[in-house]
Amino acid sequence: MNETSAKQNGDYFYLRFKGPNADNGMLDLGKASKVLYAINRWAKKYKKECVNNIDFALKIGGIKRGSTELQIMIELIEQLVSTPVAQVAIPSMMLANIPGIKDFIKSFGKTIGEQLALKCFAKGKNLRESDLRAKKGKIVVDAVNIDNERKEVEKKDLDFYRKSNDTLDDLFVLEEGKENTLEMGTVINGKSSAVATLSVTEKNSFVKEYSSDDMERRMNEGFDDEKATEERIVGQFVEFHGLAYKYRFSFQARKEQDKYGKQKILCVVDDNKTSEILDLLKPENKKNICIHGMAVKDFMGKLDKIKIDWFNENPDYNPNQMELSYGTK
Repeated sequence: MNETSAKQNGDYFYLRFKGPNADNGMLDLGKASKVLYAINRWAKKYKKECVNNIDFALKIGGIKRGSTELQIMIELIEQLVSTPVAQVAIPSMMLANIPGIKDFIKSFGKTIGEQLALKCFAKGKNLRESDLRAKKGKIVVDAVNIDNERKEVEKKDLDFYRKSNDTLDDLFVLEEGKENTLEMGTVINGKSSAVATLSVTEKNSFVKEYSSDDMERRMNEGFDDEKATEERIVGQFVEFHGLAYKYRFSFQARKEQDKYGKQKILCVVDDNKTSEILDLLKPENKKNICIHGMAVKDFMGKLDKIKIDWFNENPDYNPNQMELSYGTK
């Protein structure tokens, strides 16, 4: 499989940090990894929703001192096309409706810039949609934020935002006195063009505050397997949401709440376990139990959702612990 890259021409997408740490050419490794992971997750959504699954790859091309600039090269990967005789590789530049690499980088940068503008406009809350209409050959709507401010956007851009905005949460790693701003943009033929600039004052746009009216949003979210880690939690099932929901139950930690949080943890369970859990919700059966599974965390680092693979009414249960009594008294 061949690749077409703009590396030889110096064309790329960049992430440029500024601030006391960045100006010295220093950037925390964990922060850099977090930002690159967010860009990669967003790019997967972009590939699926915006460019009809055109295959491309992101690669680190270099790091520039003076402002700590991370350079991301974008490579278009040639497509395999079936013919009556065989499958042949056709250069991506020759396929219909596939842009050249320079145009592709520009489009990539423009889209992420527009999406970040919507994220900052949303202020960490959901955006409402109002006044669907046609304008200059496009379908547009008003995006309405928590303060009832309005922003005209194309309907397709708002739809994409709803599917992908959570992937950008990890982009915010700025700290006052360390990294004060993060500028994103493109460099084409040596000319730099910014598409978005984040500052430390915009933290709330990337930190979602959960409240009772956020439960519906959480219930409609997918489960991010890429971020899931193995967890064992002691607590109680506290709510049944219904058979029609992906997350049928909520669980609340009763031990180690500093680690897991006090919020309701949404649970994915096997169909054959539903009746057992309903029994545990009865007042006479309320007690601490142990659950285990793959879980994802929220913006505060507390558990948000879990896919339960087993639970046990003994809160100290450990299936991996060897029995050492051998029947002795």
